[in-house]
Amino acid sequence: MTEGPSTEEAGHLGRLFVISAPSGAGKTTLAHALMRKYPELQISVSHTTRSPRPGDRDGIDYHFVNDVTFDAMIAASDFLEWAHVHQHRYGTSHKEVNRLLAAGANVLFDVDYQGGIAILEAHPEAISVFILPPSYAELEARIRRRGTDSPEIIEGRLAIAKHEMQQYGHYKYTIVNDHLEEAIATLNGIYMAHQHLTNSMHGRAREVLASVPAES
Repeated sequence: MTEGPSTEEAGHLGRLFVISAPSGAGKTTLAHALMRKYPELQISVSHTTRSPRPGDRDGIDYHFVNDVTFDAMIAASDFLEWAHVHQHRYGTSHKEVNRLLAAGANVLFDVDYQGGIAILEAHPEAISVFILPPSYAELEARIRRRGTDSPEIIEGRLAIAKHEMQQYGHYKYTIVNDHLEEAIATLNGIYMAHQHLTNSMHGRAREVLASVPAES
């Protein structure tokens, strides 16, 4: 798998923001809340070989492709990252990420830990957040309440979740999603703090310095 250019090499100013979690921890809910508050943050739409669920929109929720197309994209090194997740494959294309960066957006990745780690290896400057449930029992309850999967798939998700929950140490930040509003506020704070790092503020700082009267 080849790596795409870094944001600096490509001449872009956008930041990469990675959110991962075990299934049922609430990462997609948190990601959508973050995007509603900060419109400059755009989600990277992944490719997947799974079938659309009710309400899924092709090109908006996922790019739905068959196995032949996915294999061809792997062979062409089109993916920044890809992984097997719950019996299907998911991948983030270089083209999708570069399109968003070229438009001046900060790019949000809502991915499993395998994809998250791969993105961080290619882009160690990316901001990374891992979402944990308050407990395994609560995670199980959330997955069962969704009612979108068969009992067999649910059991598979729960078995994998035990391993997924241990991956938080690969990420810069960890949020326990116990109370949704608190988790959203924490995620918002992490995002905003990184928009005010000094290397993100050079343009605004130059504007301020340009307003200083010249010495007579």
